[in-house]
Amino acid sequence: MPLAQNNEEILSKDSVKNLSRSNVKTPIDKTLLFPTNFSNGFMLHMDNRNTFEGEEGSFLIGPNAFGHVGYGGSSATFADPDLKISFGYLTNKLGGEYLIGERAQSLINSTYEILY
Repeated sequence: MPLAQNNEEILSKDSVKNLSRSNVKTPIDKTLLFPTNFSNGFMLHMDNRNTFEGEEGSFLIGPNAFGHVGYGGSSATFADPDLKISFGYLTNKLGGEYLIGERAQSLINSTYEILY
């Protein structure tokens, strides 16, 4: 995928860096009601395991990765320009998660474990 490879076919390297850069980091998001971290239009790494009580309020991806999750844990997608990968996971049902569920996060974790 050209975007994950960061080869400038779709976006310049500076644009990809901007997508990886946090510009809205909240201690408590007024909609989601837990800490969030966003770049321009994308979610960034959010580790709320120690600060949020509830179902799955984290999105654990690489430090420069950017992506988004779907409502009720229905999807998780991201590009990681450091590893030159893209990842997509989609279910056919909604769960009770705020961001992504245990299954999606375990697939993300396994992907990173294989590559490191």
